[in-house]
Amino acid sequence: MRPLAGGDAAALFEARSASREALRRRLGWAAEEPTLKAAADFVAACRKAAKAGEALTLGIFEAKDGALAGVASLGLVLYLLTPDAGVGWMP
Repeated sequence: MRPLAGGDAAALFEARSASREALRRRLGWAAEEPTLKAAADFVAACRKAAKAGEALTLGIFEAKDGALAGVASLGLVLYLLTPDAGVGWMP
């Protein structure tokens, strides 16, 4: 896993295009027709959010050939509920 880079847009476009039907069943945004520009815009937005400390989006890559296998994103917003407030690590 590593942060997405500008050069990952084409691989992201290809992966999303190939997985569109499976993604559409669970993710509303996947109904939209994928484009290379949308993939590049997504990567740029992810990089901007990471730089601002708002979110972290990582590409999941195959160890054997480096092919993009997926994407994982973590929004850096924490909601701690009582009684756990103040317990553990806080950024």
